[in-house]
Amino acid sequence: IRQILNNVRIIDPGESNFLLNDVVPLEVFEAEIKRLVEENARIRQEREEIVGDVLLAPVRRGDMVIAEAGEVLTPELLERMVNLGVRQVRVEHHGEPRTVRISEYRLPQGERELLRISRAAILRKSWLAAASFERTTKVLADAALRGEEDPLTSLKPCLMVGKKVPVGTGFVSPGGEVEEDEVERSEEKQL
Repeated sequence: IRQILNNVRIIDPGESNFLLNDVVPLEVFEAEIKRLVEENARIRQEREEIVGDVLLAPVRRGDMVIAEAGEVLTPELLERMVNLGVRQVRVEHHGEPRTVRISEYRLPQGERELLRISRAAILRKSWLAAASFERTTKVLADAALRGEEDPLTSLKPCLMVGKKVPVGTGFVSPGGEVEEDEVERSEEKQL
């Protein structure tokens, strides 16, 4: 049920890794938003750090010159550049040339979407699990073309490839998998 309710359709990708009309799990959408918010905080901090630095290259927007090389950056000048859509500037920061992004990333916009059971199954993280549900050839071909690897963390893909699964024991190694040596030792003791 969670897979059916837990999806977001991208209505504006902003400057994220998503494409328009992508359907992504809510966790992936929230992780991308968090990443971009952290990047924006870093950009704001870098903007504050470069106040007082000297521009190494003129800043232009189209045929309009906003600032000449050699000008000292002020908060007002930086704000004007951001408002005019300048993404980055080249400055001399502590004696070294540096290119600094000054405009923040646009966040993606999405809306929650309720999917059919078959559509939700195909959007699983595990392409092996999705292939076992429906449209096997299409799912396998798409995964091969994208060069995807299945982490084999869920029950269904592990059963499909014959990997031992730590189910029902309650004992899991720190890495999340049953270690082969421990399984072999326990089998030898039983004999």
